[in-house]
Amino acid sequence: MITICLVRHGETEWNALGRLQGRADLPLNITGVQQAGMLQILRRVSEGFRHNKPIETGKTNT
Repeated sequence: MITICLVRHGETEWNALGRLQGRADLPLNITGVQQAGMLQILRRVSEGFRHNKPIETGKTNT
């Protein structure tokens, strides 16, 4: 069986304020950095982990 897990980028200040950011390339806030750290754990334990990172916010998560 294949398991697919979709993960969004970590939180930015605009996310926290409820603002739409579209493709605005914003840095992660403190919460977003912690969320990215949890993604690193998933990455270490998942054999076939793959990711896509079209903008800088996504790159910070990897």
